[in-house]
Amino acid sequence: MDKAIEDLSQAIKVNPNQTDSYHHRAICLMATRRLAEALRDGDTLVKLKPTDPESFATRGAIHSFGGQPKKAILDFSEAIRLDPRSPSHHTSRGSAYGSIADWELALQDYNAALKLDGNFWVAWINRSSIRSACPDAKLRDGKKAIEDAQQAIKVLKNSPMKVMVSQAEAALASAYAEAGQFDEAVKWQQKALENPFYKNSLGGLGQQNLKLYEAKKPRRIGQ
Repeated sequence: MDKAIEDLSQAIKVNPNQTDSYHHRAICLMATRRLAEALRDGDTLVKLKPTDPESFATRGAIHSFGGQPKKAILDFSEAIRLDPRSPSHHTSRGSAYGSIADWELALQDYNAALKLDGNFWVAWINRSSIRSACPDAKLRDGKKAIEDAQQAIKVLKNSPMKVMVSQAEAALASAYAEAGQFDEAVKWQQKALENPFYKNSLGGLGQQNLKLYEAKKPRRIGQ
């Protein structure tokens, strides 16, 4: 990653108005948690291309990663204004709304994303998660959460992102728990944990959720 950052920095020296280099360097800096530097690149992107929705989406992603969801929401909202037909921008803003527990607005964004692209698996998983584990009982719906997670699995199994299917399986486990089908919840959570990618990245949380389901308890976001 350091070599990539070095190469991109050199490219920027040669052509300081090349926005692609700022974008890629910002992503690399964010991945290495050099958030202040990443944000400077995000600011530069917005300055150089103020009518490009991707400029605001990139800076919004940096704000989200840096724990600044309200700033992220502003950037994603501008990205949506510039490109209202992007399921990615709606999903990203939905995630930011979820970070501040504004579940209804998060659901609105996931609904919008899926209306734009029924194969946008991230939105299926995120909507399922709210419907199964949101602290607000009136927004929970185990049956619909199961349907969302099953759709995510169906989409992922036929996509280049098949490795992410374990996240959809974990979402399905949460949905079954909300529906009171704890045997199914345990089965699907165990299946997710069999995936090395999931085990390495989310295994700790997955094990916690598995214990909940074994105790016949549903998952709740933030608890």
